[in-house]
Amino acid sequence: MGFLDKIKSAKNYLTGGGAKLFVEVLEPGFDEPFSVRVRAEVSDSDLKINGVYLKIKGEEEVIIPDVLVADRTGDDVEVRRENVARETVTFEATVQVEGAQTLDAGQTYEWEVQVTLNDDCLPTYDGPLAKHRWLFLAGLDKTGNDPDSGWTAAEIY
Repeated sequence: MGFLDKIKSAKNYLTGGGAKLFVEVLEPGFDEPFSVRVRAEVSDSDLKINGVYLKIKGEEEVIIPDVLVADRTGDDVEVRRENVARETVTFEATVQVEGAQTLDAGQTYEWEVQVTLNDDCLPTYDGPLAKHRWLFLAGLDKTGNDPDSGWTAAEIY
């Protein structure tokens, strides 16, 4: 390994570089398994990974508008109106997509995994005061910072 290769390897270790990842959710639903496709485009050096994973998250956000809020500092009370928002995770899972391997530099890899969500999970909705969304993130498990796709939203009904 040359000097420049060592620098690239160190950069990828720290930044999670080394590959770009993409997630595609295919015909999601609650009544039967659906496919999620993960694609990795490896950059300019080989990438040794411990595996490929998919994180799935259901997230609900509720906003209560125009709430009267009072703050006390000593004898002083400051009153103001604000919107109060809260988020909660309604579902969370990690799925192992593929095991350990070495990904070759400059190559594109694609994996597909079947996902089944419980019938009692909340569907996607976007109301005036509350919303629920489904998020998917693919990552390569490796030493250092894992390259990942970032969270990708999918509508599931």
